[in-house]
Amino acid sequence: MAPRRLPPLLLFAAAVAVLNPTAAVAMTTAQEIDWGRSIAREVVAQEGTLSDPLLNRWAKTIGADLTAYAVRSDVPYTVTVINSEEVNAFSIPGGFVFVDAGLLNFVHSDDELAAVLAHEIGHVERRHIVTLAEKAKALEILLDVAGLFAPGVNRFGNLAADLVLYKTSRIDELQADQYGLLLVSRAGYDPDAMATFLERLESIHPEHKSLLGRYFQTHPAVPDRIAHLRGYPELDRPPADAILAQAIHDQNDCEYSIARQKLARVLSVQPSNALARERDAELKAIFSPPPRRPVLRPPPSMRAMANEISSQAQAAAAGVKSQVTLGERDLAEYEKYLDSVGFYVDARSRLGIDRGSRLDRILSSQVRISQSMDHSYDEISQTIAQADDLADADVRLSRDLRQRLDKPDAVAPIGVARFKTLLGRAALAAKKIREAALAARGAMAVGRDRGKIVSTFLDAFDAVSDYKGGDMDAADYYKLQAPLQRALLAAKQAAVAADTAAGLLNDAESLAIMDRLDMTAPDADAPRLDSFARLLAKRFGVTQKAVRDALGGDSTPADIAAASVIAAETNASLNGALARLGHGAAAPLEAAQRLAVRPETMQLELGLVWLSYGDGKL
Repeated sequence: MAPRRLPPLLLFAAAVAVLNPTAAVAMTTAQEIDWGRSIAREVVAQEGTLSDPLLNRWAKTIGADLTAYAVRSDVPYTVTVINSEEVNAFSIPGGFVFVDAGLLNFVHSDDELAAVLAHEIGHVERRHIVTLAEKAKALEILLDVAGLFAPGVNRFGNLAADLVLYKTSRIDELQADQYGLLLVSRAGYDPDAMATFLERLESIHPEHKSLLGRYFQTHPAVPDRIAHLRGYPELDRPPADAILAQAIHDQNDCEYSIARQKLARVLSVQPSNALARERDAELKAIFSPPPRRPVLRPPPSMRAMANEISSQAQAAAAGVKSQVTLGERDLAEYEKYLDSVGFYVDARSRLGIDRGSRLDRILSSQVRISQSMDHSYDEISQTIAQADDLADADVRLSRDLRQRLDKPDAVAPIGVARFKTLLGRAALAAKKIREAALAARGAMAVGRDRGKIVSTFLDAFDAVSDYKGGDMDAADYYKLQAPLQRALLAAKQAAVAADTAAGLLNDAESLAIMDRLDMTAPDADAPRLDSFARLLAKRFGVTQKAVRDALGGDSTPADIAAASVIAAETNASLNGALARLGHGAAAPLEAAQRLAVRPETMQLELGLVWLSYGDGKL
């Protein structure tokens, strides 16, 4: 079934009216902002934004830090988080910067997010898209600009094929990198993060690259960019003093793991550097102190429990691998099926249509259907791509817990009661991973079933062809209402089924992170406790005193980290959030669910805490 498109002349008139970038003459800043604002409205309408207080605050705060040092003070920069699981960010004229939620889950630190945003700000500062618009043919620009600035609006309409003209050039990318490098340095972020982010993108296994496809489409020549970044003075064999300054910045910013790595680099070339030795000693006193307390030997029953959970994790991993193999086959068929449904929405269809008209309301509803069905595919794809790796991580976790029982760590001691909690989390994580893989396949069955209802509506819409005066006939409009409402509900149900699968996997990863965090015993002594309290206070706005007080109770450090996420998301105090937790291995996640904290947000934020405090490995 072919998608419904507007007549070419109407498309052209619409594009001129809505997105005219005055290509024939140099564009003023006011014109650029107006143009960008028009495009931004279309991006938001087509893509949808993420209404998550903590993640929005994170992105906007770092964006504000950077734009305070931007040259173009006449541009009112904004940062908006797009509700998409893909790893991408893009900017449009007038200072409108968009970042996908999936990218927030991919970066490893504030510094890496700053590097990505600084790159996008660099495109605006250098007026790359504006210059492109001024140089290109007006008709070509006007017909395709909506597709450029809402890349991937639909998965199956293949708008990416229309973007060849608008991919920023290699020179533009390198210029944006160079400007971004300067911007992150001026704003006090680590410039090395720009290169490490790109290097990690390049290292992603090919089977997982589908999650990053949009980034590679809109940001060409990644290997070339890495080589050039490593050639700039800030990153080309920086002197030990520069690395030391970065390490001190990271330590003060509670990025303890990165700080330790950089101090090791400094001391490898300057072993007598007094300041580096002093800072290194501070961190070693926290994270590698001599044993300070006797080791408690666990009862035999706990060792038996650990062995059983380890066996369960291995069995679960084998089952997950089988489900993932089947799921990958099903996913390929699901993508073909969704393509055949023909629900995709042309990014330009609403241009020139009077807002609020009958036709506009139908097309707007189509966009919502498209968003839901795309969301279904994205969440299922991500769940299947990550389930196998997370199952392997749970096997390693259960093995490490068993080894910790055999050889207790006097530096990071774990009491018997806490160890039971850790074992309970590991067992629950294995269960949730297995359920997530099954749920992902089930979500595809739901999507196929609900897709039939969507097809019925689209067939009914396809039968309507009389747009007198540019609007839909009232009788046709009302005739479409019943199938449209059924299609909207069906698409939403497909998205919810996929969210359920993704939520199970995010919960499993949160449980694994919590175990890893508790295994480091952040409350083992006063220096560790203080460093952990500073980290949570900086990241979530809770008070250090509240963290210290909570660590004196029954809650584990990981419980307190999870409660800090809940507090930040719900604008509550840490004590208030802790009071809502209850008891049990899954208590923080259950409280988060009751309070409508997204499982992905919990997993993302706990992951950032673990990356800062530990080595980030699962």
